[in-house]
Amino acid sequence: LAHCVEALYSINRNPLSTAAALSGIKTIAGSLLRCYQHGDDLEARTTMLIGANLGGQSLATVKMGLHHGTCHVLGGTAGVAHGVANAIVLPHAMRFNLDTADGIGIAPMIALVGEAMEVSVRRDGVNDEEIGEMAAQAVYDLVAQMGLLQRLRDVGISEDMLPMLAENMLKSKAVQDNPKPVTLDGALGLLRAAW
Repeated sequence: LAHCVEALYSINRNPLSTAAALSGIKTIAGSLLRCYQHGDDLEARTTMLIGANLGGQSLATVKMGLHHGTCHVLGGTAGVAHGVANAIVLPHAMRFNLDTADGIGIAPMIALVGEAMEVSVRRDGVNDEEIGEMAAQAVYDLVAQMGLLQRLRDVGISEDMLPMLAENMLKSKAVQDNPKPVTLDGALGLLRAAW
């Protein structure tokens, strides 16, 4: 799921990566929880495998951004397993990129996540930021439904580590390639939100 979401807002996304990402999000959103709850459900596992493959295809041709850069720092600096970091960081990275106060946010692409997850449909009076927020919340809720850890503090990250992690994030090429520029305050804000 994280691969698909990040491919959607990559600075060099393309029609093929976008198509694979949207299909992957829809497929994963419809099968991940069922696969998790019923591990012997071959149909759910097959569908999840297809979604995971689409995620790999979507991310293979684009640059990563804030989400993966943050996860790489958490893994390399603090020993957090990549999948666990993905589950914790994804909704916060989505929210960071929704912020359009500086005119750089990518709310329309994150809104597509909400539509693909079927958490919202376009209708009068609902803007991209609102749909994107629904998508970020749906990801957070999915992680909760699966009983996975949701906070950095739950994986051994102490609050006093956050400034060092934020500084390391700024050294990450993936973070530097995020479509919305990431400052030290922005990186620290994301980590605090996830802490």
